[in-house]
Amino acid sequence: ATYQEYHCCLQECEQRGMTTNAAAPAAPPAAAASSAAPPRTSPVQLHWQSAAVVSSSSSNVEGMDSSPSLSWERWNALWNMAVLEVYQATLQPLNNKPSWSKAASFLQNAATLVRAMHSQQQQQQQQQQQPVVQAQSDMTLPFLQMWQAILVALSQRCVYESLACARKPRHLLLAKLAAAAVPLYNECERLFTADGENSNVSANSITVRSWSDHVRAWGMYMSSCAEHHQACIHHDRHQNGLEIARLDLSIRFGTLCMEFCETNVTSNLLALQDLVEQHTTNLQQRYQQALQDYEAEKQASSGSGKKSKLQPIPHRSELPEIRGEKLVNVDQPIDKVLGEGPKLLSANPMFANLLSPNVRRFVDMFHNEMDKYFFQMTAIAEERTESARKALASVHLPHSLT
Repeated sequence: ATYQEYHCCLQECEQRGMTTNAAAPAAPPAAAASSAAPPRTSPVQLHWQSAAVVSSSSSNVEGMDSSPSLSWERWNALWNMAVLEVYQATLQPLNNKPSWSKAASFLQNAATLVRAMHSQQQQQQQQQQQPVVQAQSDMTLPFLQMWQAILVALSQRCVYESLACARKPRHLLLAKLAAAAVPLYNECERLFTADGENSNVSANSITVRSWSDHVRAWGMYMSSCAEHHQACIHHDRHQNGLEIARLDLSIRFGTLCMEFCETNVTSNLLALQDLVEQHTTNLQQRYQQALQDYEAEKQASSGSGKKSKLQPIPHRSELPEIRGEKLVNVDQPIDKVLGEGPKLLSANPMFANLLSPNVRRFVDMFHNEMDKYFFQMTAIAEERTESARKALASVHLPHSLT
């Protein structure tokens, strides 16, 4: 069975009330050792390989987690489906618009699955008033929140790259898409910064720690891209002063990103470093050309005595913020991501031969009423039999006649 079908089967079992408890109740302190009842154990014990880094003294042995909770097993199925979606994104060549669009769709699906895991676990935790997963598990709420933020940011960037591949780029939309990716990367960095205080994320996986530098560098690069496209908009509108100011700000972000990549050689940012270096070099050439054109037009206007139409070059702080446009939607129903799994289960239900809870309740009521009826009829028959025996005895007839 596929992961989608397996997830739907587990969900159907939970809806049927087959969810098991994660822990058995402890024995009363006052109970004697000889009379204490044996601990209750779940009939189901599920195991899976965990990426969490845990001590050998815990119940986790060599990276193996275990739990009797069907919900936890179902979240593992969702996690595996999310990993497969990310893997599909990595298989794309990323050299044209269709490949970037497919990668964005796969990453959006993965983020949707992780968000579903986070929201379901959070809801169950609120109902139980206690954490539903172990503190060192790699499926804690902070851990899932971090991965959701990274996947959303990556998907938004893929949407941006898909439109940037066009022959005639739509700079207005590209500026908004790049600007919307910046706070998404900043959110990832915020989670890592908050993690430094309580180690809810980095304590779970060594691989996660290298992502902190990645999200910071990509955030700076997307800021540079947003300013670059905004400069192109001003160029098309012949707003030379604003164009130069935007190009200067774009170069600043690009330089900061390049310097950050050079100082963090252990984070494997070489690919991004080469990309930013070429991007910044092109920006500097365009900036110098824009300055030369600005000065030439300024001198020509002053020599002719005509009033100059040139706008002054504003300071960086005077530039308005670029309004972002987020096109990644992780609030979509999870059934859209699960594909054919729910349809196959609805066509071939697991419990087709079992009664629904409402029907079962009415059946039980019917059986109770029938038991009462048969009991009353039996009592009446015995009472009449006893009366007949007494009548036969009064006339000296044998009881066998009854």
